[in-house]
Amino acid sequence: MQPAFCALPLGGKEGNWYRMSSRGLRLRFPLIPLYSFLGVFLAAGMLAPASALAGGEKPQLVLRVYTQNEDPAARSMPLVLTDPEQTIHINADPEVSEHDLIGVEPYLGPNGETGAILRFSHHAGMVLNAASLEKMGKILVVSLNGRIVYSPVIDTALNETLVLPRGVNAQDMALLQAMIKENLKRGGPDQLK
Repeated sequence: MQPAFCALPLGGKEGNWYRMSSRGLRLRFPLIPLYSFLGVFLAAGMLAPASALAGGEKPQLVLRVYTQNEDPAARSMPLVLTDPEQTIHINADPEVSEHDLIGVEPYLGPNGETGAILRFSHHAGMVLNAASLEKMGKILVVSLNGRIVYSPVIDTALNETLVLPRGVNAQDMALLQAMIKENLKRGGPDQLK
């Protein structure tokens, strides 16, 4: 019994054409190099706006919460802190991210600096709790759009709520609130896992 479509060339290449068979019917199609197809798809990807490819405009926010890793041989990366100045290694994978956010409120720090109170999903709270208990005495690093906004020493168990006493401006707050709306529109962070 012959398969419905035979993908092997029968008779091979004839110039710039391949000859194939499908249940006795002979098909001929042009031989187009693979890099031509890739070039077309890459060009289309570069010319189309990102929102058209992704299905809509999404908030441009990257929030990551990392913990210090004492073993530089493990999946970690070096990070230079400025207050106090030191180089530490953090886990390459964040403990939680912007996709785990379910709430945010503005926070006015003791020195008049603006911060935020972040509320994470129940799952993210359990991850933060386990990481903080395991890494007690190590440094927690909170990064917002690539800049470190908070890096305290872990001295207590964490949960779903994280207070950033400084480093969050009005634009960041708007992005955080937009990300929460996006998370809720997709069904909430706990359903994304």
